[in-house]
Amino acid sequence: LSKVGGSVGIGNVKGKPVAITRTGTSSYIAFSLSCPHQGVKLTQAATGWVCDAHGSEFEADGDLLLGPATTGLAPVPIKVSRGVATIG
Repeated sequence: LSKVGGSVGIGNVKGKPVAITRTGTSSYIAFSLSCPHQGVKLTQAATGWVCDAHGSEFEADGDLLLGPATTGLAPVPIKVSRGVATIG
């Protein structure tokens, strides 16, 4: 995540797919990659995340762009210290 706004799926945390996005020079957020509409795993798109099952679209930071989902992606706790992210 070399640039602010960059986002990457990191695999599963406690059995759930998770992504990290860099929101500032030294700030990051983590969120679930399960669509809030019906739980389908999201895939990365050019500017964010998309649900291939029903077409919901989300920004790189998990905010909702287009439904049928009615909320953004669920946050996951993250702590970054000395370049190491601890998630969950």
